[in-house]
Amino acid sequence: RDERKAWLGDAALTVDEALFNFDLGSFYVSWLQEIRNAQSAEGSVPDTVPRTFGKAIADPNWGTAFPTIVSCLVDHLGDVTTAKDMYSALRAWVEFLRMCANRDGLSNMYYVHGDWVPPPPETRTSGALCSAFAYLNDMQQLIALARLLGVTDDVTTYSQLYAQLAQVFIFFALLLLLLCSVVARHDDDTTHRSFTSRSTMRG
Repeated sequence: RDERKAWLGDAALTVDEALFNFDLGSFYVSWLQEIRNAQSAEGSVPDTVPRTFGKAIADPNWGTAFPTIVSCLVDHLGDVTTAKDMYSALRAWVEFLRMCANRDGLSNMYYVHGDWVPPPPETRTSGALCSAFAYLNDMQQLIALARLLGVTDDVTTYSQLYAQLAQVFIFFALLLLLLCSVVARHDDDTTHRSFTSRSTMRG
């Protein structure tokens, strides 16, 4: 069944809790090697690893499992060896996202699944906003790993880039919030006018 595939999105959301409760360090190290093996020359990773379903180029909120798992192994187990081993592959993933952002802009970043199955009655958040958040979150994790491993040039480069993009992201998020507020107010006004009209007709 589709939901039983090795989705990276599920892993990104559960790795922290899994390492809190189970001895899964070796499992995750092994899976990270599989993810790296599935990585494209451009740096992208697929939605599932091994890829038996989903897209060849993962939604950023699915691909975020790659740096998230490495970061959690460091946080929970002090596994600096795996962080060092995976660093260049993680950097390639972030550079792939950087290429996408440079090409399309943060406000139009690519997504596949986006805000997947929000609980009713909530509406779906902008897919581009979700992808932009994942990109910045992955960059932040890369900066932390670079600092841990002493890759000072990357710490400087990505910290400066993060500071610039964070401002763009905040503006983008606030603009979407404003637009959603305007649309909601319009819908409320339309509903009120419709109700008033029906009441007048009945009277």
